[in-house]
Amino acid sequence: NYKPLQTFELQDVLFGDHKNDTLFFCGSIDFKLAGFKLDSTQFRLSDVKVDRAYCNVVFYKDNTFNIDVLFNILDPNDTLPSNGPPFVLYFDKVKLTNTRFRFRNETDTSVCENFAANDQLFYNINADADDFYIIQDSLHFNISHLDLMERSGFKANHIQSLVTISPSCMLFDS
Repeated sequence: NYKPLQTFELQDVLFGDHKNDTLFFCGSIDFKLAGFKLDSTQFRLSDVKVDRAYCNVVFYKDNTFNIDVLFNILDPNDTLPSNGPPFVLYFDKVKLTNTRFRFRNETDTSVCENFAANDQLFYNINADADDFYIIQDSLHFNISHLDLMERSGFKANHIQSLVTISPSCMLFDS
């Protein structure tokens, strides 16, 4: 469904990686377009609701990282200096329900008895976040509520944090 330049409702969104594996799937995404720059460098979305999403991040045995596919779309000049303004995507509020996240590092063959850092699967992720920015290859957002479980049995309830995720670091501040 689409109300001109206002409300978007997307169903069964699939974004694959360079190995034809799932990078991101979403059962439904609803959002309102709050604004954009005519040069297509900045977009503002409001009231983003994501349900039944699956994010599958893989570092493959051939030393390729599937999330680079997304970062190269967001910042195709990531290996060269850019003369133009950076691409910015801003969400004022984001709600995740019934979401899963998987991280696999196929180059790490270590075996862990409890929590496998090289093969993590988080599920039952429910979260509320705001001030969510994607700026080139970095994510910045404030989590006001996060619940999740990991297949090892790890469970987290009501996490709150200011988060920055980039290729060089992951920061979680209170």
